[in-house]
Amino acid sequence: MDAGADAVTILPPYYFHFGPKALLQYYDLLASKIHDAIYIYNFPDNTGYTIPPEIVLQLVRMHSNIVGMKDTISGMDHTRELIKAVKPQFPAFKIYSGFDDNFAHNLLAGGNGCIGALSNVAPEVCASWAESFRRGDLEGIAKGQHTIDRLMALYTIRSPFLPVIREACRLRGIVASSCGTFPMPNATVEDDAKILELFLQEGIR
Repeated sequence: MDAGADAVTILPPYYFHFGPKALLQYYDLLASKIHDAIYIYNFPDNTGYTIPPEIVLQLVRMHSNIVGMKDTISGMDHTRELIKAVKPQFPAFKIYSGFDDNFAHNLLAGGNGCIGALSNVAPEVCASWAESFRRGDLEGIAKGQHTIDRLMALYTIRSPFLPVIREACRLRGIVASSCGTFPMPNATVEDDAKILELFLQEGIR
């Protein structure tokens, strides 16, 4: 953490699909050499396989510096099983969803919320949604869910979705440029039209 980071987020290895034993050895070795906070990052769309909840539980038992996990999976099946496996024994372990539309379900299931992309694009929507949870405002929670469900269309404009997220931030004046580094493509005029149409529908300026 010499660069000033509070924690590191670590994906499992790419390309080959590793089984539970190999994943346990992988994170065990890293956690023994990194003495600050570690978040496991489960993103099967990118790695091709998922990290089983029982492996996460074993790792948390072994290493106190493994403090949380970001579970970027459509739907809540895997995240729900992760919460059930780890939270009863380690309630301080943080479990976040990676897709914005799982925020409410994650909290209601006993998780810690979401680390998603839409909070960069529409921070006022996400902040209001979170505040509705703090107040126990069911109507506000439902309203936030419906808005986020519609804004999830930003993820589908192109693949990979990162250029669209960056361009949406630029169009709102949040960032000065949406240009990425090669080979990541840049957003197109056609992308802009779809983003702006969605913003118009949601009253986002």
